[in-house]
Amino acid sequence: MSSAAMKAVDIVRGFQGLRVLCIGDAMLDTYVDGTATRLCKEGPVPVLEQVSQEHVPGGAANTAANLQALGANVMFVGLVGMDQAAEELRRALCHAGVDDHWLVANTTCRTMRKTRILANDQYVIRVDDGETRTCSEQGLAEVEARVDHLFSCCDAIVVSDYGYGTVSQGVIDRLSEMRRHRPVVLAVDAKHPERFAHAGATIIAPDFREAWSAVCLDGSPAPPQSPTG
Repeated sequence: MSSAAMKAVDIVRGFQGLRVLCIGDAMLDTYVDGTATRLCKEGPVPVLEQVSQEHVPGGAANTAANLQALGANVMFVGLVGMDQAAEELRRALCHAGVDDHWLVANTTCRTMRKTRILANDQYVIRVDDGETRTCSEQGLAEVEARVDHLFSCCDAIVVSDYGYGTVSQGVIDRLSEMRRHRPVVLAVDAKHPERFAHAGATIIAPDFREAWSAVCLDGSPAPPQSPTG
């Protein structure tokens, strides 16, 4: 085994027993699979005869499930509504070994869900539903309070911010303040990484556009990428 491969193995093994605070936008990924052998009479679209339906953690919930699969002890803080999608997400998280205790349920939210329709193993359409950016001030304060509570017992923090409101400015400010006194590892994957400019992240995972927005001070748009960029 090469030294690079050995290093990768050591990194994976290092997650065993690590207490990770995962914060971000919880989503439910639903996959509806079936067969299509004819077109609908009402329009030129396939008629799907459903064979299966699967619910799995998505968004930041998927990040939490992946961390748990690596052997970490995950404490996942996210926002959900009080709806069927939230119940399905909680079951999916528990199936992945992630405790759903730290999720914040709020009546002003609808759980984020992305439903993918497949016909004969080919994607037909994706339907997005839910909204957590409407969360009440009380709900956002509860998210911040849970981050405060869990910070003292975590070994690392992973933020998965899709821009749906869970990672409020208050959460970012609290992380920045607390890490000045206890600088645990902070990994950030965010749609708008510039929001974390003063958080002192240990590592960020931006795409090209996100990296540009994080370092370009004059606000000019990112240049077009090459076909291989």
